[in-house]
Amino acid sequence: MATIHITLSIHHRGRFEREPVGKVSYIGGEVTEIERVNVDTLNGFFISDLLKDIGYTSISEFYWLEPGKELHDGLRLLRVDMDVVRMYEAAMKNGNRIHLYTEHPVDQPVVVQVKELTPSKGRRKVCVKRVPTPKKTPRKRLAVVEDDDDDKIVGNVQVEK
Repeated sequence: MATIHITLSIHHRGRFEREPVGKVSYIGGEVTEIERVNVDTLNGFFISDLLKDIGYTSISEFYWLEPGKELHDGLRLLRVDMDVVRMYEAAMKNGNRIHLYTEHPVDQPVVVQVKELTPSKGRRKVCVKRVPTPKKTPRKRLAVVEDDDDDKIVGNVQVEK
């Protein structure tokens, strides 16, 4: 069986707005395309890791848009692996592409430096430092070191049959 790949179009750094007539829009933000995602390895943890790679430490909700529908009637919540299966099945019927939308809290900026008023415009300059997403800790590996006395140790070992 051939490996099936899909493209994830992740809409993030924006917000949902509902108009009085019921129409929903995703305002602002940007779109990150993740191509050649293997559907056999696609699950909730994989999507979570993708969002961490983009720079998010916490996501309130995560949705996918059912192909051919609008945001007000086609958004589907991604919570469990069965939701992910439904999503990639829909993607395969849509040219192997699916749109995902994030809803996330806004992080509070950390002020690292405040300068005095600038004489030209009378404004304060504030430099803000972005708090990076914590990186994964590398896995520890066992290293085999050979010593001079290894031959003696091996010579003392007896294997019973």
